[in-house]
Amino acid sequence: MNAKMCKRISSRTDTILLDWLKGLIPEEDHDKINKNNFKKYLPDENYFYANKTLWLSFYSPKWTRKLLKKMIKLGADLDSITIKDLEWMRKQSVQRNEQ
Repeated sequence: MNAKMCKRISSRTDTILLDWLKGLIPEEDHDKINKNNFKKYLPDENYFYANKTLWLSFYSPKWTRKLLKKMIKLGADLDSITIKDLEWMRKQSVQRNEQ
């Protein structure tokens, strides 16, 4: 991927995570979270241990960016991807790992 597409993916990552955070809190608190300060509301840890394995945490910026890149390679339009699409991709990968 070229630098221009990477910047678009990073920008879309911020937008998706901001929308996800706003979905978790009551509507009267939506004005407290904006694109400049939403990262302080995300967990500091991007990884967790499970069964002696280090895993990338869900809904972290790196996880979101990784899934966006995967979806673009599969032919999805970057601007049309939502958090619901990312959750669907996560469920698909979990089901593949269980089989």
